[in-house]
Amino acid sequence: MILWIGIVSEDIITRQPKISPTKSVSGYSPSYYPMYFISNLIAMDEKLKDKGYKTVEALYTYVELATKAAYRLGLEGNLGMGFGCGYGHVRTGWIAEKGLEEERLKFAEIFFENRSKDYGWDFHWTSVKKDFKNVFDQFIVWKNNPEIYMKDSSSKSTIKPFIV
Repeated sequence: MILWIGIVSEDIITRQPKISPTKSVSGYSPSYYPMYFISNLIAMDEKLKDKGYKTVEALYTYVELATKAAYRLGLEGNLGMGFGCGYGHVRTGWIAEKGLEEERLKFAEIFFENRSKDYGWDFHWTSVKKDFKNVFDQFIVWKNNPEIYMKDSSSKSTIKPFIV
């Protein structure tokens, strides 16, 4: 498999989302695509001193890296992308609107289950590694048992029919 990474400097546009609790960024944002990986990595590094990992460039960088790692570990398709987006979210606080929402939400739910929802954690903490293993194990269970995935990801909403 050949992975092409390129940069198109004249088209780089990084959209800052409106300030909101979810800090959501569309997957259609031109700086999301893998061809901008190097550009996002450079921008992340330049902003690291002032903003840490809480930048949209860091989100895009982590989504790419974590998704590729997930693919190599056996997660495919939406599950791999959901894992990558979930990792990017819990690392940066931003939400990449790629993959399925249920997977991103489950990732954060499992990761933050025994910790406060704070994005300033250290990757090398033993508890963080354990939490990531728990999340990855859950994604593997879903991959191997689609019926469990359907049950866990189905909407909990109740639909009340209209009476006409």
